[in-house]
Amino acid sequence: MNPSRVRFALQKHVPLIKFLGPRSKLRKELVDSIPKPHPTAPKGQRLITINGAIYQKLVIEHSDLPEKYKRKALSFEEIETIDSGGASLIR
Repeated sequence: MNPSRVRFALQKHVPLIKFLGPRSKLRKELVDSIPKPHPTAPKGQRLITINGAIYQKLVIEHSDLPEKYKRKALSFEEIETIDSGGASLIR
């Protein structure tokens, strides 16, 4: 038998991951450290709770986007190409 196998068999296993403890303690610390939205912040910011944890979400409506980020309208030719499958119209 290999001497290294014997040595590893006799050693006590030490896990590489060190756990912090019960999740209840971790959640309490997270809730206390979450920043609150500023009173003059836009209305798009909302607080969301998931499994007791509070998260801040920024919501942007499509109508609020500048024109350069909005989706361009499809032309009639593009719609026809998509509807036909597109392969026959490639030149």
